[in-house]
Amino acid sequence: MNNKFFTIPLMIAFTLVSYSAIASLGFLGDWTLAKDKNEVQVFTRKVDGYSLKEYKGVTTVKASVADILVIMRDVAAYPKWQNVKTVKMLEKKSDDEFIYYTITDAPWPVSDRDNISQTTITKNDKGEVRINIIALPDYQKPVSGMVRIPEFKGFWKLIPQADNITKIVHQGLADPGGNIPDWLANASVVDTPFDSLVELRKMLGN
Repeated sequence: MNNKFFTIPLMIAFTLVSYSAIASLGFLGDWTLAKDKNEVQVFTRKVDGYSLKEYKGVTTVKASVADILVIMRDVAAYPKWQNVKTVKMLEKKSDDEFIYYTITDAPWPVSDRDNISQTTITKNDKGEVRINIIALPDYQKPVSGMVRIPEFKGFWKLIPQADNITKIVHQGLADPGGNIPDWLANASVVDTPFDSLVELRKMLGN
């Protein structure tokens, strides 16, 4: 008997069962388009164990990867285009690895959030750049009057499309800490990446 006729169906069945099991654990999920405006799209999806949805913002700009990296490395200028009111460099190991502190202004009666982030920049042989960001909540002691963001993981991905054209993907998943009203949480997970990408486009002259 030729076993190949049984092997292929079994492989397909195993793949389907494995995919279903992984999805049930919350590792996979369908992205839902939440906003599409000003040449920026924002998608969200629910992840088990997190009160906030994961977000993914996408846009394409007329700028080189190098031009975008200049802005990404300029931590002091983050308040110009990101949703932060204060930023401070804490440790700069190199242009491609640094740790910084930010404060995000929250509407009353929600407490302001502060965050300590570590950024690492890498580039592959295709010219694509990935900017990984993780929260380091214990890097410094808590600040009075602030709620420290206990967890954030995300990245920026810069993908060259053609001469002076770059696709930008920004993805993130956070635990904001403390209590946040549902209306604010749902709005921030869409508006934060959207506003950042719109302002980044402006910084790049788009």
